[in-house]
Parts: sequence; structure tokens; C-alpha cells
Amino acid sequence: MNSNEVGSVEAARDRLNGWRERARTNQKAHYDEAERHRRFHFWFGVFAIVISAGVLTTAAMVFTLVKFWGEDLTRLLLGFLGLLAAVASAIQTFSKFSEWSAEYHAAARKYGIINRNIEKHLALPLPSGDQLRALLDDIETQMNTAALAVPAIPRARWSKVPDEVTPKHP
Repeated sequence: MNSNEVGSVEAARDRLNGWRERARTNQKAHYDEAERHRRFHFWFGVFAIVISAGVLTTAAMVFTLVKFWGEDLTRLLLGFLGLLAAVASAIQTFSKFSEWSAEYHAAARKYGIINRNIEKHLALPLPSGDQLRALLDDIETQMNTAALAVPAIPRARWSKVPDEVTPKHP
């Protein structure tokens, strides 16, 4: 192996380490987004159930409530709770939090596979010449394919990715 090949192997190792850090960062960010959407789905569901139960309970107690609050206030309360339950159910249904969660989770798995693939290559002696170029091209293709196939992480969420996972940019 001549000095040019040694330099190119070291440059390739640096590139692989950079890609590995990007894959880890994306994996963590997508897992976090999946969990965030799963929680939204859960809590909107709980909220809708609680409010619906409140409407049913209020409706069952309507005669008692009319006696204490009057007919107008009881109707207003029932109407408000019914509207709130409908809005919470609509948000849960049409925001598709569970579908987004599944997509972010699948994206995190893709980046995890890429990360492990790079780790495997970094643990072994890297080839040189055309084999090294083919290896880098293959991993670059995997990274590009994953980036195109996954949902984007909102910009504000990137600040939530822990520093130990986020690559340092010069």
C-alpha cells in the first residue's frame, strides 16, 4: 500500500465516521419524533374519552343539574363538552399521529441499519482503491436513499437532540 492509498483510506475512515454520526443523529431524532407523535395520539385519545364520559355523565345528571344551575347553563355545559369531545376526536383522527409515529419509527430503523453497517466496516480493515470507492458509494447511496424516503424532522426539534449524538460541524 503506497502513501496515497494510506491517505485515501484515512480520508475514507473520516468520511465513514462523519456519516456514522449523521446516521446516529438522524436515528435518535426520528425515534424521538416517533415517541412524540405516539404520545400526542395517546393523550388526545385520553382527552376525548374523558370529555365524552363527561358529556354522558352530565347528560345522565341533567335533571339534577337543571335544578342547581338552571336549564340554560346546563344546555351550555352539555353543548360545550360535546363540542370539545368532537374537536379532540377530530384532531386525533385527522392529525394521524399514529401513522406519523410509525413513519418516524421506520425512518429511525433505516438509520440504525446504516449506522450498524458503517460500524461493521469501521471495525474491519478498510479495502483500498476501487473496493474502497465502491464501499463509499454504497454507503452514500444508502444515506441518500434514507434521506429521501423518510419524513423530515421539524427544525425546532433538532435542538432537542442530545449533544452527545449530534455531530460537531466545523
